[in-house]
Amino acid sequence: MGTGIDGRVALVTGAGHGIGRGIAYALAREGARVVVNWSRDEAAAEHTVGRITGAGGEAEAVKADVGEIDQCNELVRRSEDAFGPVEILISNAGIGQPHHIVDTPDEEWERVINVNLRATFALARAVMPSMIAHQYGRVVTISSNIGFFGKGGASFATYGASKAGLIALTKGIAHEGAPYITANAIVPGGTNRQTADERGELWPPPPAHDDKFFLGWRVPLNRIGTPEDIAAAVLFFVSDAGCYVTGQSLHVSGGSLMP
Repeated sequence: MGTGIDGRVALVTGAGHGIGRGIAYALAREGARVVVNWSRDEAAAEHTVGRITGAGGEAEAVKADVGEIDQCNELVRRSEDAFGPVEILISNAGIGQPHHIVDTPDEEWERVINVNLRATFALARAVMPSMIAHQYGRVVTISSNIGFFGKGGASFATYGASKAGLIALTKGIAHEGAPYITANAIVPGGTNRQTADERGELWPPPPAHDDKFFLGWRVPLNRIGTPEDIAAAVLFFVSDAGCYVTGQSLHVSGGSLMP
């Protein structure tokens, strides 16, 4: 059984590298035409596009700072110019924060919320009318375990709030987009930012036997995640296999969090 996304137009934010790059690769392998959004590293985005087109796929890099609403709207317009109406939206772009609550300036709060949360709202608002009109749409958002823990590493309450809010927003999209649009969130744990070719590894990896910890919690599968782990979950949600799943949050964290 195919995935059902061959020829579909997919927009992946923050797809120049890391998890977004892995998602873009996976969607392209299944025949989707991929818009690779980037904001800071053009070379990385062009590398992603080059790997896709070199393998016979279709992709185009589009610069946009999704923390700005006007650029979200322009991103959707340019995606439509490149391939047609967006049918699959993967809201992956995100930023961390360096400050605790008592030291956080207003500008940092606003920037983190705008990039990590408001961007999904703005992009969904732009693409949902076409999805509903064409009676097909898939939305996948990338949240974080930190949205449940409240902190982690160098990311604290603002980041956690943005990622927790993203889960509620995803459910709202699922309600308002039904029955034509499915919307689901992926909740990664600790994840390597290099794709398999960059790591020089095969995926899936063999079982690991040394205990691994993330944010002080043991990871039962004894490794951190990879972009390929997240991409595989995305493929399920956007494929025909996931057509009866909406409004859900899937923890892809090696078992480090089992809510």
